[in-house]
Amino acid sequence: MKTMNITIAGAFTHNLIPSLLKLRRLGDVTVYDGPNNCSWNAGRINRDIYISKKDIQKYNKIGVRVALTFSNPNIDLRDKVGLDLLKMLESRTIQNEIILTSEPFRIFLREFYDFLLKFSITGHDLQAYPNVSKQEEYKKYYKDLESKYDIIVPKMEHVFQEWFYTSINIEKYEIMTNDTCRPDCQFYKQHFEEIARINTIFKNEKSAYEYNKVLAESVEECWLPNFDPNKELTSCSTGMDLDKELIKQAKELGYSRFKISGRENTVQEVLKDLECLET
Repeated sequence: MKTMNITIAGAFTHNLIPSLLKLRRLGDVTVYDGPNNCSWNAGRINRDIYISKKDIQKYNKIGVRVALTFSNPNIDLRDKVGLDLLKMLESRTIQNEIILTSEPFRIFLREFYDFLLKFSITGHDLQAYPNVSKQEEYKKYYKDLESKYDIIVPKMEHVFQEWFYTSINIEKYEIMTNDTCRPDCQFYKQHFEEIARINTIFKNEKSAYEYNKVLAESVEECWLPNFDPNKELTSCSTGMDLDKELIKQAKELGYSRFKISGRENTVQEVLKDLECLET
């Protein structure tokens, strides 16, 4: 069985170190978050979480990588907060990571930070269940990503489709274990765009989440009317919120990278998700 690579949300939202020390038997670990109200952050609306290089070093000293979620598609390379955070990630002993979606930003990082960092891409706007002709286009698309990125988070609906897992370099792909989004959600792209837009507006100041929690939560939560993920996602056969059986199937297909999302989750909820990986 391959060594697992596990990426866990909430690096600085919670103190995950005590739990990680107990769970090192599971595999190599990366923790991620979006600190310092940086305009480059996306995926979640910024919270008031502030860090220094010492906070990153605490994880690095126990062999845990830190990834920052610079996945806003609109990156202003003059942003001092973002540039300072990049410097904090520099380490000669461990490769910390950047999560991103911007191609110009990737080119910038490859030129100036390639020897220090690993880069992963997430948040694709792709059709969930493409027809046969579209599948061929997607194969080329993913192959192009493989040539540019160290780690790729694919659209979750693709993970268990044969056309997908038989055509990729599977060791590069990181799959989310707890994506509770409805399969083929019509608002998938809009969620990412709106979160990124709000983080840009409120950059480097009081976070949008603290400014208006009701607004922030309404953006982050599902926009479909009357959608309750706890009731409607009772079957995991679509490859969204994975149970132990589906994680076992994923491992048998060759996947070894797993991502636990939810920076707003408690440590107990994170540990519960980690239990599913012990198959």
